[in-house]
Amino acid sequence: MKKLVTLTVETLQSANLPRRYWKLGWDTHPGSRETVVAALNYLRHAQRASDNGMGLLFQGQPQSCKTFLLVQVLKLLLARGYSASYTTLDELTDIHLGRAEGPLETMFDEAEFLGIDGVNQPLHKGQVNALARVLRRRHDHGQPFLAATELCSEEGDALEDAYGKRIAEYFRSSTVTISCHASRFKLLHLEQERRKPFIPKETDHAD
Repeated sequence: MKKLVTLTVETLQSANLPRRYWKLGWDTHPGSRETVVAALNYLRHAQRASDNGMGLLFQGQPQSCKTFLLVQVLKLLLARGYSASYTTLDELTDIHLGRAEGPLETMFDEAEFLGIDGVNQPLHKGQVNALARVLRRRHDHGQPFLAATELCSEEGDALEDAYGKRIAEYFRSSTVTISCHASRFKLLHLEQERRKPFIPKETDHAD
């Protein structure tokens, strides 16, 4: 069993988590209780997910707090002693196209869980190739990935139509889908909470 740790500024920075989400907890989530329950259920079985290479796919319209959930899950994985890292599809694409430094396939190997934000359609060729390279690496090594996408349709071959056969298969075989929703009133409250300063403290381990 992993040892619980305290989340510090250094821990959050090393995981590349967006600063605006550092101080937010489940009590500020503007979505449905069912969404939180699904995310917490995944966390309860984090070791099994790590062993089986099973991640999460957060689906929802813009402003449905997919990034909030993605980061919150990564934060609690860190608090439970797992290594985790956050990135975006744009960042992966820049590395793939040589606009940023880094060996794309191996730079996230040390992260037991990798969160990829901004996997929105339509994707251009560079994005497709960058994402496919990283997902193939994670899949082949049995390492879970978590992704956030605005693709909401679960009908027919929607994933394949949006992302191509390779990426769709990685999503289907290596993630559990969580549908995200948020109310406008709670989004305003969330924005207010984001503006408060971050004070490192003992994390509230969700059970």
